[in-house]
Amino acid sequence: AAQGALDPLRHAAQARARRLHAALVLSDTALVFRFFAKARFSAAAAERTLLAHLLWRVRPGGAANLGSGSSGSSGGGGGGGLDALSPGARRHALRGVLRFFGQDRGGRPAAVLDLSRYDPGGGGGGSSVAAAAEDLREYLVYALEVGRRCVYAVNNLGDGGGDSGGDDDAAGGRFAWAVPDAGPGLPRPFAANLALVIDLSTLSVANL
Repeated sequence: AAQGALDPLRHAAQARARRLHAALVLSDTALVFRFFAKARFSAAAAERTLLAHLLWRVRPGGAANLGSGSSGSSGGGGGGGLDALSPGARRHALRGVLRFFGQDRGGRPAAVLDLSRYDPGGGGGGSSVAAAAEDLREYLVYALEVGRRCVYAVNNLGDGGGDSGGDDDAAGGRFAWAVPDAGPGLPRPFAANLALVIDLSTLSVANL
């Protein structure tokens, strides 16, 4: 009986968390701009795809349930960080398949994708193809959500957004973001996305 009495409160809290996450994501100028550009600057098309994206975010397996538990400065309001990941996805994060390492010369947060660190079976060979694919999907959703928050932080330096949202374990430590210098009298550069480097140095030609 007590459990049933708590259900309405739990559902109300979950609905409030979803609304908060949606509001915080919509405050991310870079994310909204990317949807606008993808829609060829059609406001109606961008609105449709952005709404579908927000609905995906709050569903099981969406970014709202896999991101950092922090909010506010990181533009987040998500779940429980690494603790929210499956064991396989968490293994990819700890191995550093996608690592964040600061900013490029234009001020964008930078990440390196090191395919040599990808181990679908964890060294045991026990994972099925479907399970390995789902672990990788879940990890990439998580890692790219961390990247989105890093972009948000860079764009909001000086506005209470100068950190990575507490994703120390995923982003490789809390960064001290630097404001890109565009020169005297010029507006501050806008980071629309990540700078991604793919490290192929440890892969053989047979793997390419």
